[in-house]
Amino acid sequence: MRWCRDQSYYDNDGWRGTWQQDGGVIANQASHHVDMLSWFMGDVERVHARGITSLVNIEAEDTAVATLKIPKWRIGDSRGYLRDSPEGY
Repeated sequence: MRWCRDQSYYDNDGWRGTWQQDGGVIANQASHHVDMLSWFMGDVERVHARGITSLVNIEAEDTAVATLKIPKWRIGDSRGYLRDSPEGY
């Protein structure tokens, strides 16, 4: 899952990228894709995830990686990035 959110996106509105009003890539963008993944592949039994802020200057995380244990399929992989090239769209 990749989105293009450069620093100007966050600078445009003060609430963007804050923990209190926005959340990071997991809460704001990737949660919809994880929901879709569980809809198609079944319930998630276990999650190991890591989120960091390294691409833009915000409070919340802008990069996340998760490994999901889905009993029917054994393992799934989910990655979320907020800073990808807009040419890829």
